[in-house]
Amino acid sequence: MSRMIFRPVITEKSLGKAASENIYTFVVDPAMSKPQIAKRISELYDVEVEWVRTAIRKAKAVKTGRRRLPGMKTRAKKAYLRIKSGQKIDLFDFDASAQEDKS
Repeated sequence: MSRMIFRPVITEKSLGKAASENIYTFVVDPAMSKPQIAKRISELYDVEVEWVRTAIRKAKAVKTGRRRLPGMKTRAKKAYLRIKSGQKIDLFDFDASAQEDKS
């Protein structure tokens, strides 16, 4: 099975961290290690990763729907990574696209 980066986390908090501290957040395969994450991000976005920190959300029982049927939130792993100053990942650059729309 190929390990992969699932998606970027695009929230107000993650965009603020990206703009101010150069820290980007991604949801990744829980089996990936920090060096694997850094290598994959470097390949995908052509940036140099300084460090990677991870957080694992455990699976959790929830009730969903109108009848409140039991379900599960899946286990997930978030990777927070800082890239070298002066570099950026375009997915997190909403300020530039907002300015282009206004022009």
